[in-house]
Amino acid sequence: GDFYDFFKLSPHRLALLVSDGGGRGLATALSIAVAKGYLMEKAQAAQDPVTTLCSLRAALGGLVDSRGGFCFAVIDTAERTLRYARTGETPKVLLEAGASVFESPSKADPEVIEGSAHLALETRFVFYTDGLGARLATSGSGAADRWLQQVFAWHKSATAETLGQTLVQELFSSLKGGRSARLEDDLTLLVLRIEGPGASRREQVA
Repeated sequence: GDFYDFFKLSPHRLALLVSDGGGRGLATALSIAVAKGYLMEKAQAAQDPVTTLCSLRAALGGLVDSRGGFCFAVIDTAERTLRYARTGETPKVLLEAGASVFESPSKADPEVIEGSAHLALETRFVFYTDGLGARLATSGSGAADRWLQQVFAWHKSATAETLGQTLVQELFSSLKGGRSARLEDDLTLLVLRIEGPGASRREQVA
């Protein structure tokens, strides 16, 4: 099964873990529990995402399903940067058109992909697992990245919350049976947007 959690590192730094379990039942649940406990203890350490993810994989050992993957990211809203490390085909990270992310194999472990991006104000980006691609394949909607960029373009000014709701609506509307359609695999889709100071307060007042 899929799993995600976040850890506040400082007033302007947030760590995020996304796991695509690969469907290995009890072992998957156990690996998630170990990962969460490990990161709750280690997330405050001033380590880069690659070092953190490599250490986590070592701690998990044989509990890691080769069909699944992890993504550990650190978002700094003061510097407006995104840094992450991931393993497996998914989870993936996608920024809306106009924002660039740079990915490369890590020197520490060739199975780990590290990525980074500078984020302008109001940049929106998503983390997603393989369940999204499976749903879109069922509906004939095309590749996940292309579909997400289309929805981004249709809703250029939407907040992260509104965009997340819209993505769910668009996804299920394309499936036969709508929200009652049977889901064969877990799907995790996290939507974030870089906000300026006071943005949350303005939204609450509005």
